[in-house]
Amino acid sequence: MTDFRPKSTEDQDGLAKFKDENGNFNQELAKDIKGLMSLFEASQFSTISDYILDDANKFSRKLLKASLKNVEQYEGMVIGNTLRYPYHKSLPRVMAKKFLPYFKSSIMFLHDSNHINDWIIKVHDLARIDINLAQISQQLEILKFRDG
Repeated sequence: MTDFRPKSTEDQDGLAKFKDENGNFNQELAKDIKGLMSLFEASQFSTISDYILDDANKFSRKLLKASLKNVEQYEGMVIGNTLRYPYHKSLPRVMAKKFLPYFKSSIMFLHDSNHINDWIIKVHDLARIDINLAQISQQLEILKFRDG
């Protein structure tokens, strides 16, 4: 899997190595869905003058949308969620409850490992507890506000 996350402003020029001589992103990248997802997430750090990140966003979004037709259902859910809710532009804690039912299949897709079943159950349980604690906290705040 290719890691596209820029570590600094100068690193954004490092994305140029993934472009061809015409300045377009190399079509070979389309074969690496996880790499495209990483590129899409990295492109979310774009600012007004970051043309290469804008290009990366358009390129990765187009190929990820096209890939939805050719992947299994759970992979499509992970890709679709990445496109709809980029990590750095969403509230992961709020989104956790929605994605918890797909947690195991998402982890299996993203990490290509059959040896993670033991810790998946533990992380899933911790996520469920965190969601419940957040919900209780919110309910207590509402009661506190209501009771004055």
